Amino acid sequence: MNKDLKFSIVIPTYNEEKDIAHTLDLLTRLDYPNKEIIVVDDSIDNTPNIVKKYANKGVKLIKPKVRQGRCEARNIGIRSSLGDIIVILNADVLLPKDFINRIKKHYDAGYDAVGVMNLVENHDSVYSRYIGMHNHRKEETGVFQDRKIKLNDIWWTEGFSVKKSFIMKTSLFPSGYSVPIVAGEDVRFVDELRKLGCKGMFDKSILITHIAPSVFKEYWNIRKGRGAGTPQVRYFIDGWDMKTIKKRAALKVLRRLLYTVTILPVLKHNYSLAKFSTKNIFIETIVFSYAWLIEQVAMSVGEYQSIQEVIKKERL
Repeated sequence: MNKDLKFSIVIPTYNEEKDIAHTLDLLTRLDYPNKEIIVVDDSIDNTPNIVKKYANKGVKLIKPKVRQGRCEARNIGIRSSLGDIIVILNADVLLPKDFINRIKKHYDAGYDAVGVMNLVENHDSVYSRYIGMHNHRKEETGVFQDRKIKLNDIWWTEGFSVKKSFIMKTSLFPSGYSVPIVAGEDVRFVDELRKLGCKGMFDKSILITHIAPSVFKEYWNIRKGRGAGTPQVRYFIDGWDMKTIKKRAALKVLRRLLYTVTILPVLKHNYSLAKFSTKNIFIETIVFSYAWLIEQVAMSVGEYQSIQEVIKKERL
């Protein structure tokens, strides 16, 4: 067992004043002394002032001169880290006190990366419950086991960790493009690790939680961001031409309209989620169908806005 193994927790932040204090409170209480916590902040709200209050507890704040997006914020944190293992965290993710000790045993056993189980902490609104039930469904229906077989035990999760020596063999998180990539970059990062022969594992017994959006505006913006990431990844990373990207986006809209009009596939999908809720299954099926509809519209809007932004910046 390597007692000297150092862990670096890297957190990119952008306007996280609602969540960051709770996250840092838990991180500073982790029962593993050989660690560092690095926050790379692009905020225009009170987030950096909150982070500064934790300086005497070992939290390091990095404030880039120019905001370049989440990917580059992660890269800045990784490059400045001193740890042997990098834990990549979002600002609303809550770690249990023994988190590092529990993932450390896998690194002591020779693994290069560790993914963990994550669930939604708050179920107070239809939006957060809808997101949360997706994870419950994956757990109960064997989706995680299917991933283990298909992806050789390594895929992106909240609280994903990996040896720094392996990260530095990659091109890091994709950045430096005319439009900062807002979603999907994490999957591409892990794809690169996998191609390099990174030996990963997924520990379902290690449970962490995160705060899901509970109001319409937050839910809309996050789902819109998911949609926006697709054309960015396809164009900048995968090298697709814009004509193909537009065609795929149009087909997605058509499919979503078809599902909405026929309604049965939507109800079937959301009934499968409602079964894992503690509330009335039939009412949950209806409200989850509403959340699904908002999600589909937001993702389509995000995708088309992203296409226009890429075209404008790239002058295609």
